[in-house]
Amino acid sequence: MDKAGRLFVAHASLGHVFVFAPNGELIARIKSCAGASCTNVAIGGPNRDRLYVTESATGTVLSADIGVLDSSLGTA
Repeated sequence: MDKAGRLFVAHASLGHVFVFAPNGELIARIKSCAGASCTNVAIGGPNRDRLYVTESATGTVLSADIGVLDSSLGTA
């Protein structure tokens, strides 16, 4: 979970990471640009505003700025 309490869940056959609000509502979906086998996620970075996603079909580790989700989803 990130500092806003959102849960990030990798879907291993859809190539997406689903983002859930603290109340369980699906609020976003992040599509992998590398392949359809997103297998794990981790939150990191100095401000805990980076999402790291493993994509097992290509052996890629993706990184996304999840700080931008704060303004687009109306959460802080």
